Amino acid sequence: MKRFLACSICFVSVLALAFWSSSPSAVEGRNLLLLDVVADVSQLDVIPSPSFAGQGPFYVPGTIFAAGTEEVVGEFHCWGFFIQGGAIGLVSQEFALFGRGKIQVQGIEDEGPRAVTGGTGDFRNVRGEMTGADLSNFPAFTVAFQLLGAGAED
Repeated sequence: MKRFLACSICFVSVLALAFWSSSPSAVEGRNLLLLDVVADVSQLDVIPSPSFAGQGPFYVPGTIFAAGTEEVVGEFHCWGFFIQGGAIGLVSQEFALFGRGKIQVQGIEDEGPRAVTGGTGDFRNVRGEMTGADLSNFPAFTVAFQLLGAGAED
């Protein structure tokens, strides 16, 4: 069950996070954004699929914090589908940052960076990638975005 829950939380890549900040900043021509997320596993919803024995669609919400702080800056939503006995998760994620907009992400669990597929508000013109790292206090994790086009005019 722990493995199943851990897989559903969606992030285990290891990163060197020392150079990232909690708000977008220009570093070598790229905007970097670092956020901490705590998934609310008490609200994890998995719909078992009778044809795939224990696999199926899932949803888990969470709270987003400014990196390294207790300041709540947004809401997290993760949904997707487990395949191969739960070994692989296909995920879509939304990072809704209060007063700033949303960042949409898609990808395969445990397969490196995920694509930033779009956004709203301050993030309406973004493209880039997101990588996550386990904070060793499950279900909390850190995500790092490399964003291009943040704040760009239409």
